[in-house]
Amino acid sequence: MPKLIDQMKRNKLFLIVALPSNDPELAKAALAGGADALQLSLNAKGTGGLSEEKADLENIIGLADIPVGLVPGRKGQVSETELKQLAKMGFDYFSFSLDNLPDYYANIKGVTKVLALGNRFTIDLVLGVGEYGADAVNAAIIPLSEQGRNLMVGDLQNYISIVISAGIPVIIPTQRAIKPSEVAIIADTEAKGLLLTPVVLGTTAKHIETNTKEFRVAVDDLG
Repeated sequence: MPKLIDQMKRNKLFLIVALPSNDPELAKAALAGGADALQLSLNAKGTGGLSEEKADLENIIGLADIPVGLVPGRKGQVSETELKQLAKMGFDYFSFSLDNLPDYYANIKGVTKVLALGNRFTIDLVLGVGEYGADAVNAAIIPLSEQGRNLMVGDLQNYISIVISAGIPVIIPTQRAIKPSEVAIIADTEAKGLLLTPVVLGTTAKHIETNTKEFRVAVDDLG
């Protein structure tokens, strides 16, 4: 059974590490740093398609005793058959962009489904996200031109609105340069997950382990 939602609900804030590539050494670094879950990807910068990445995906799933999720890519890049293969491989959840849902989305069974919002989100859209069969929301609402900049009060207000409206667990990704010292105010939004990306982690094993540990300490200090 998928573990992501159950474990997020049991924690003040669940720490998910999005790896910049499907490198088992980077996965080991995130695990050593104290990640609660890992997120891998296909068909993105730094990654290829299923045939190219399959061995590394299987390796990482074998390493981890925590939930491992996957961002399969844009609409049409992974077939329904391939996604079913990935589910059997042991992925706990799949994360799709709301703008790029595959036609077979409703057919996905046995895994948690996370839907990522875009920067053009509306509250009406968030209110209806459950109609898509989503189990959690990724509040990826920061425009590309703004990513990597400091967290702003307006961001927090938007996150709070999304949490109130969604009715399902919300994950906040570090599209902004969120600092460990800001973890407490992220938790105050009542979001259930914090998705650490290379914006705050870096891309080397050393940086990923060190930075994950800093966020781990900050999350644990929440009590």
